[in-house]
Amino acid sequence: MDLAKKLLGAALALVGAAVLVVGVWFAAHLGGSGTATFELGRSNSPVVLGPTVLNRLDEPTTVRVVPASGSTVWVGVGAPSDVAALVGTTPRTRVTGVVVRDWALVARSEGSGSPVAPSAAEIWRQEHRASGPTVVDLDQASAPETVVVSGDGGSIDRIEVSWTHRAWFVESLVVAVVGFLVLVAGLAVLVVRLRPDRPADATPEEVTA
Repeated sequence: MDLAKKLLGAALALVGAAVLVVGVWFAAHLGGSGTATFELGRSNSPVVLGPTVLNRLDEPTTVRVVPASGSTVWVGVGAPSDVAALVGTTPRTRVTGVVVRDWALVARSEGSGSPVAPSAAEIWRQEHRASGPTVVDLDQASAPETVVVSGDGGSIDRIEVSWTHRAWFVESLVVAVVGFLVLVAGLAVLVVRLRPDRPADATPEEVTA
């Protein structure tokens, strides 16, 4: 029985510690605003972000694009069918999802031939061109939407996609608190079971005269 309780205490402590770490990790990344940001590194070809990424949550989406030093970046927002017809089979980097563990965007290279010049088309609901960081805010009222990012005369340093939901930060704190309580419970079980039993007080013998 003592061994079983020790194992139970150890298991509770380990589970609690793991849950605590996960909760703190999420809280640190999300911040008080509850913003989850995923990043894609440098790209020399046009980058396509479709509705499977941009419209995957019922929350406003923010796309932030940073051009490489000395480059100009162009960003267009359009209907998925129009963008697909424009891009066709030309070379591009397609963003397909996110990896929470790395806070990264998942992407793959597709197509062949010469890259298309997306800025020349007249299909865009929004267009932005800048030599510095550019931010595009998308609400879900116009979904589905596709964003195309192109380095105009250069390359793209990075692209960030963010969603903000304050409840995520609160939920991560709740997870951390639950983990802490489970950890404390496990340690309490271990301490109680590992503490040596105190010897019973000796009862003095009665001496009869």
